Amino acid sequence: MTNHDHNTNCDCKEHHHEQDGGQLKSFCLRWIFSVLFIIVSFYFLRPLLVQQLVSRASTYMSYPLYDDAIRQYKKATFFDKNNSDIHASLAYAYRSKNDIVQAQLAYQAAIELNPKNAGALFDLGIIYLMEKNYKKVIGYFNSVVELGPEDQKRVVTNLVSYHHSALRMLAVCHE
Repeated sequence: MTNHDHNTNCDCKEHHHEQDGGQLKSFCLRWIFSVLFIIVSFYFLRPLLVQQLVSRASTYMSYPLYDDAIRQYKKATFFDKNNSDIHASLAYAYRSKNDIVQAQLAYQAAIELNPKNAGALFDLGIIYLMEKNYKKVIGYFNSVVELGPEDQKRVVTNLVSYHHSALRMLAVCHE
């Protein structure tokens, strides 16, 4: 082997090594950008995903498919842990299924996230009324009353005034 052949082999190996390093670097950059794209996309699409899950759960509730609704609400709470309304909806699904213990836990979670969630306060009061735990009933209904009357627009949307209903229930409890 001549000196020239030896140098050619060495240059060729170095050249291939540089090419492999460049391909690896390119692959790593593409992978990193892909992962970042997925994370950023998920961050911005998460509210839409939660909305879709809640919508599906509401549909299941319309057809008394409570287990399916519960599953969808649980997924929604996984993606949006701090949404009091979703926890309250999950509690309502449990209550509809007659799983009172899970309903209480979900209502309590909703109230911890938003102590002004009149629906969760009222519904938890109703559960304690069914259990004849009047001390807790009065506490929850008083909490609803302390929030004051709802905005008329909200009453029309929900078809119920928790404030008015809590006042009526307190009157019944004191009889």
